[in-house]
Amino acid sequence: MRNSYLNEQLMWTPVPRLSRHVGLVRRVVATLRRLHARARERRELLAMSDRDLRDIGLTRLDAWREANKPLWRS
Repeated sequence: MRNSYLNEQLMWTPVPRLSRHVGLVRRVVATLRRLHARARERRELLAMSDRDLRDIGLTRLDAWREANKPLWRS
C-alpha cells in the first residue's frame, strides 16, 4: 500500500521543464555566434588593402569606423 501511495505522489510531483530553457539557450548561442562573426568580419576589414577596400566601395576610414563600433551595433 505504501509503495502505491509513493508512486502516486511521484507521478504528480512537478518536474522542472528543461524545454522552457532550451529556447533561451539557443537564442543566447545564436547571439554569441553572430557577435563572433561580426568581430571576425571587422578584423578582416582592417586587414584588407586599400585597393580591396576601394573594390567594395569603402575607404580606410570607413573600415576603421566599422571595426571600432561596439559589437552590439550592426
